[in-house]
Amino acid sequence: MDEKEVLMLLDADTQELYIRIGRELTGKNIFPLGDEKLMELSRKWFVDLRSKLKSIVCSNERVQSIFLNQSNIQQRISLVFALADLISSLTMNVSPWSVSALLVKEGIDTLCKDIWSSHNG
Repeated sequence: MDEKEVLMLLDADTQELYIRIGRELTGKNIFPLGDEKLMELSRKWFVDLRSKLKSIVCSNERVQSIFLNQSNIQQRISLVFALADLISSLTMNVSPWSVSALLVKEGIDTLCKDIWSSHNG
């Protein structure tokens, strides 16, 4: 994946990312699911994975450093690259790039708030 493709993921809205993840989860079906069902499926998958993501992502100093210093789109792209590298083993049938973009868009600060505040306070 290159920077241009990551930027396209960051430009997508969260609904598009959930639909994309839902398609990756379901694979090729004779009767493809509608967008609402895909979003429902991927949101559930994401919630189920959240605690594992949190333990891996929030304890990583590189991710925290990039997040705290993100002042431009280049740093948001760097954050997606760092996250994709970290979570690739967790996302098996789903692109770690889509999940990483979703994490950035939904807010890593929200995911890591309690862990980062306990380390900094």
